[in-house]
Amino acid sequence: MDILQLCYALMVAITAICVASGNNPCRLLDSNVCEVCICASRNVDCSNRSLTAIPSYIPNDTYIINLENNGISCIPKDYFRYFAVLFKLTIEMNSVTEPFIPPTSMKKLLASILAQSALCPLDRA
Repeated sequence: MDILQLCYALMVAITAICVASGNNPCRLLDSNVCEVCICASRNVDCSNRSLTAIPSYIPNDTYIINLENNGISCIPKDYFRYFAVLFKLTIEMNSVTEPFIPPTSMKKLLASILAQSALCPLDRA
């Protein structure tokens, strides 16, 4: 088992504990992403928008999503599973209380998130 698989298994276990504790399910912001964020060239910039949830209707052919510096408390389970080309998701400086686990089909995104994680540092060489 390589470090990526080990880290993924750890994140799945942590999420299972959070779900078992009875936390409320995540909800999406009921507005089109391009009404509240900047959408350009398959990139969505929702940074610094005082969002409390992820906007709905983000195009699934988006390459980069920036949700940095908002008040988002959780990411809906499996929300990003159809984002096959997404390779960067920035969620820093939010109020996320449950770990976000990208689908295994999104290996580039998973590697990117784990590389930024203090729990599972990856060798960047």
